[in-house]
Amino acid sequence: MENWDGNRMNEAFILRSQAVNPERYLNKSKHEAFEELRLVEEAIRDLNRWCAKYCWQKDKFIEMLDLISPSTLPLSNKPTVYVETYLAEAKNLKELIVSGKLS
Repeated sequence: MENWDGNRMNEAFILRSQAVNPERYLNKSKHEAFEELRLVEEAIRDLNRWCAKYCWQKDKFIEMLDLISPSTLPLSNKPTVYVETYLAEAKNLKELIVSGKLS
């Protein structure tokens, strides 16, 4: 688990969270598809914000990604699409980090 730059990763996660704009769907018609897209983007943005807070030490960060579940984070009041996206993205991030594709 070498070559981990916590500062660079923090900046990367901040940029990733800022690149996602779920609010752009608020002015769309009240169609279910737009609401789901908004929830997906909101989950991705929130996960990247969470990652920016905890990415300083690679080993601990990977352990924390493993522990993400609806019971360990305040996800219980969120819609299913949000929770499923959040959990899937966390798993994907962990796989990218472990494989060395994100470091």
